[in-house]
Amino acid sequence: MRTCSMTKLIGILAAGFATSACGRTIEWKQEVPLHDGRVIVIERESEQGGHDPFIGMRMETTQTLTFVHPVTSERVRWKLPTGLKPYMLDFDNSTPYYVLIAHTVADYNKWGCPNPPYMVFRYTGKDWERISFEQLPVVFAKPNLIEMAKAWEKYIVGGVASVASLQAYQKEVSRQYRTISREKVNPIAEGCHESVLIKQGRQSEIDTRR
Repeated sequence: MRTCSMTKLIGILAAGFATSACGRTIEWKQEVPLHDGRVIVIERESEQGGHDPFIGMRMETTQTLTFVHPVTSERVRWKLPTGLKPYMLDFDNSTPYYVLIAHTVADYNKWGCPNPPYMVFRYTGKDWERISFEQLPVVFAKPNLIEMAKAWEKYIVGGVASVASLQAYQKEVSRQYRTISREKVNPIAEGCHESVLIKQGRQSEIDTRR
C-alpha cells in the first residue's frame, strides 16, 4: 500500500493553500449575500485528498465554515457532517439556518433521500440541529454558497470569493442548483435505493413506471 507523507510542503499561495503529498487544505473567505440585502463574510476551510487520476481532480473530504453572527457577534464554527456540501446560509430574524446538499448518490442514500433533496439545519445557540425541510422559512429561495473549492478555485481571488464571483459561479452551474426548490422530486431518479424509501414507509415515492 502506498503511503502519503504528512510533511507539508512550503508555500502558501494567495488562496491559502497548504499542500502535502497526499492532500491539501485550502483556507479562503466568501462574501455571502443574505435574503434581506445584507452581506456577511464567512471563513471557509476545505480539506482535499490527493489528486485522483480517474476523475481528473481532487475530492473534497471535509469542510469547515465559520461566521460572526451579525446580531450577537458570536463566532460560530461548524465542521459540516460527512457527505454534505454547503448550499445556503441565511438568517430568520437572529436564527441562522444552513441548507446542505449531498456530495454523492451514496451520501444522498445515507442521509435518507430527503425530498426535496436538501438537508436543513438550524442553530440552537449551542449546536446545529437537523430539522425538516418544511421548517425552512419560505423567504429562503436562493443558494448563496459556493459548494466547494475543488472545482471552483478560479473564483477565489486574493483568498476571497466575492459576491460577483458567486454570481459568475451560479451562471456556470446547472440550472437546478440556482434555486432552493420547494417541489418534490423523484428520489429514485436522484439515485435513491428503493430499500431506503421502504424502510421509511415512503413506498408511494417509488416510481413503478421505470
